[in-house]
Amino acid sequence: YSFPEDLAIVGFDDLPMCKNHRPTISSVHTDYEMLGKVSIQKMKELLGNPEQPRKLLSLVAVDLNVRESS
Repeated sequence: YSFPEDLAIVGFDDLPMCKNHRPTISSVHTDYEMLGKVSIQKMKELLGNPEQPRKLLSLVAVDLNVRESS
């Protein structure tokens, strides 16, 4: 098999090895610092308002780094 003609590979954590591996691996990049900040802010809001519903959906934008594997 050859990449990406026959098979595409995409990772989710965008580890440094994605750039260093050959062929380079496409991967989703998450801004974990922003994810942490948003998570802490949401926890503070929930703790500060006990009447607020406990179900929560919070999204943080991600980027797709397209490389040789796809």
